[in-house]
Amino acid sequence: MIDVPDLARLTEMLSKIEVLDTGEALELLLGGDSETAAELAGHCTAKHIALVVFPDRVSEVVDFLRLSGLTVGEPVPSTLVRARLADRYGRASETLSVSIVTGVQPSHPYHALEVFVVPGVQNRTDENGIAARERLGAFETHIAFETAPESLDIMRKMISRRTSLRADGGGHNSFEQARQGGRSVFYFAISNDGNTSECGFRRLELFCKGNRQKALAEHSAEYTARRTVEHVTVSASRTMRTMRTEPETRLLELVTGHITTKALSVTVELGIADALAASPLTGSQVASVVGAEPSAVTRLLRYLAGFGVVAVAGDHYASTPILELLRRESDFAELTLLYGGEFFTAWGEFGHAVRTGASAFGQVFGLEHFEYFKEHPELGGRFNRAMAASTKVLIARLSGAYDFSSARRVVDIGGGDGTLLRAILDRAPAATGVLFDRKNVITAGSVTTQPGSTGAVAATDRVELVEGDFFDEVPAHGDLYILSRVLHDWNDEQCGRLLGRCRAAMRPGTTLLAIERVLSDEFVSSPARTWDLQMLAITGGRERTRDEYARMMAETGFALETVIPVWHGLSLLVTRAA
Repeated sequence: MIDVPDLARLTEMLSKIEVLDTGEALELLLGGDSETAAELAGHCTAKHIALVVFPDRVSEVVDFLRLSGLTVGEPVPSTLVRARLADRYGRASETLSVSIVTGVQPSHPYHALEVFVVPGVQNRTDENGIAARERLGAFETHIAFETAPESLDIMRKMISRRTSLRADGGGHNSFEQARQGGRSVFYFAISNDGNTSECGFRRLELFCKGNRQKALAEHSAEYTARRTVEHVTVSASRTMRTMRTEPETRLLELVTGHITTKALSVTVELGIADALAASPLTGSQVASVVGAEPSAVTRLLRYLAGFGVVAVAGDHYASTPILELLRRESDFAELTLLYGGEFFTAWGEFGHAVRTGASAFGQVFGLEHFEYFKEHPELGGRFNRAMAASTKVLIARLSGAYDFSSARRVVDIGGGDGTLLRAILDRAPAATGVLFDRKNVITAGSVTTQPGSTGAVAATDRVELVEGDFFDEVPAHGDLYILSRVLHDWNDEQCGRLLGRCRAAMRPGTTLLAIERVLSDEFVSSPARTWDLQMLAITGGRERTRDEYARMMAETGFALETVIPVWHGLSLLVTRAA
């Protein structure tokens, strides 16, 4: 599927290539500087317009362009855009797949649309995700011009000295124009606080046949120098962009976040989602069902409607997919109660956590949270079900990120009620599993059934239950070990001890998969940064960057091979025992 925003952008660009003209395109990019545009036009030819889209499959873009009447070539890899995206979002380049699909108008061979296709990106509508930020920023949207080798230096110097465009990376792509020695690409970006030009573009691509190593080296040096100068101002620039909203207004939005948490928690407590499950009701009718005050319930429903949690039809309120998650039988309801209950209370002492580095939960309840759950089994069960909620969503994403079919003995360390292990065994029919956790955890829920699974997984045949403490010892003889959202619960010293126990149990070459939220080096809002503070407040642990995980793994006898983004900030860290 191609998302609606991408379909709109593709359609817009198709209309632009109908009238693609070298001189006019340059003049628009240069803000009306017709004299410079005319001089540049004498040394280059407009070749295509480019943009990035995020469909499920590359073939969908190929089909769209063909149906639009374009002649479409075979997709080729884009090494340059893949590297740029990886750098921009703190990702390993091998975790991204980027293809170039080019469509040409049969009657106008120089009127082409070049589409960088990034397939299979999860959470494409997440406002902090790659897709949404690329669509908003149009970082790769550009007009491309081809120049002859003898005009390359003239073009580069004129662009740099007589326009507001500045070096913005580039490189050699051996896949494009392969018979002519590949293509050397030079990107230039408008340096006016990130705004697009009058024609809606912010970047210019200049390309030339062959591998122009000297020119590429000079261009790279200019780009590096510019980035060094700009680096010191980027944080302030982002802050100012955020502050374009009146600062007092933005602050009030931020400090009232706790209201949403508690409103959702009370929605679960009262059973409002269950009351609206069958049919729309008025606020008074909902209040009657749940046994609460009509005016107050109506005010709560009105608030929830503002976030799309409930739908409104006249004076009636109706359920939504989000509200369905808050029905009492849902594990997400348990998660919501936990965040609006004990976790909410613990956050009242967050100042203690910041001042001391010790958890706020321990300060409030007198025990660290895992010990507290052990002493309060009902709450411990709620925590396990809350973890299972997101695990069930995570499972579908993991299937596309890693092939479990060759596993033979899977050891899930700190695996809770076995939700993840059961799903992995469903995808590895020849494998057996070991569910390893504390006694009070693995006896808190069933590990013998998996509704809807393709095979019956029972503790007596394919799953072995092992009680223990992973700081003391970990089951041996597995060929695949899993640590799902375990490392972020602990400090570096504790993680080192845990990973050391894992390495002692594993043969060289054995795979360890860790599922964690990996912090980006970019200072932007992200799930990983939110959960980093959650770990500080509740467990005393922390989220980490890719480099921090790589160093931690290396120090305990593992090699971090790749990091694969999976869902809502969670990534799969594939490591191997050295």
